[in-house]
Amino acid sequence: MVGNVLTAHEYMAEQTDGDLKNHKLIPWVGIAAPSEPGTKIDSSRLFCFLPIGIKLPFPVHINGHFAVKQSRREIWADQDDVFARHAAAYIKSVWNFHLFETHIPEVYAKFLTSLGLARGANYDMWPIS
Repeated sequence: MVGNVLTAHEYMAEQTDGDLKNHKLIPWVGIAAPSEPGTKIDSSRLFCFLPIGIKLPFPVHINGHFAVKQSRREIWADQDDVFARHAAAYIKSVWNFHLFETHIPEVYAKFLTSLGLARGANYDMWPIS
């Protein structure tokens, strides 16, 4: 089962910001889970169209338009004050934080809602241990 969200209104507003537009950052995330009830993912992973070397503590895979480092094994996550406000590393770090704080919770909530409507309550997919 797969769920995706692209917030068009927000996307258009963000495209007016030169920093985001220059880095081609799109607020798009998706969640993938086994379609058979009771089936669990052995090792949940983070994807940016292809697998990234980051394992997640969730029962689903998360795909998104993350700002990845050149090795494609990590995403930008450093938000130290050493970065200038408009430096590429700072913008990419803030972008990834924005996806995790805003868009991933939104798509996860929609996914859980649709999952409950499709096959009843299934608490195995909730992001808790």
